[in-house]
Amino acid sequence: MGYLSYSIIVNIILCATLICLKWTNKSASDLSWAKKAAEEAEVVASIPCSGHGLAFLDGVSDDGNPVCECYACFTGYSCSSVSLPCLADADDGNPLFLEPFWMKHRENSSVLVSGWHRLGYSYPVEPEISIVLQKYIFKVHELVGNAVTEGRHIVFGTGSTQLPLFRLPTFSLPSLITLHKVKSGLMHNLKAKEA
Repeated sequence: MGYLSYSIIVNIILCATLICLKWTNKSASDLSWAKKAAEEAEVVASIPCSGHGLAFLDGVSDDGNPVCECYACFTGYSCSSVSLPCLADADDGNPLFLEPFWMKHRENSSVLVSGWHRLGYSYPVEPEISIVLQKYIFKVHELVGNAVTEGRHIVFGTGSTQLPLFRLPTFSLPSLITLHKVKSGLMHNLKAKEA
């Protein structure tokens, strides 16, 4: 057998290997529900809401088509009309001021979560979940570069502004600051009174 025969055999083996690898390894194009969900989310995120609202895949719809959900003080199909009188709600601690940053860094901050992912309120392995979650929160901030995480602590809870304010005394000298926990009334209490 000459060099031509060996070359043909090697090429056949390499081609067969590539074909087998392509069929056995799943690639991003083989994703089914995840790819479809990501494509749908991209389409909805591109709906123009004049900078005063957003459209969400799981939000308000008009005949099944997502529409803009306007921020406080704005109304209209594209949230371009000012709604007066406009009152500022300082009780909620809504972090909308962070929205432009996360939109600018959408490739680094996008997350796709299945609807059934950790659906309950508590889990038997909560300390381990917190440790893993803390690790990934630090990793995200390191990748994005928007926060120093070395020597920092993470407190798990709710409230974008209330929680940090509540934890402030633990990081301060006791004589320098006195801060009391404040919480808003619960919605279901109002409904119980109305009934």
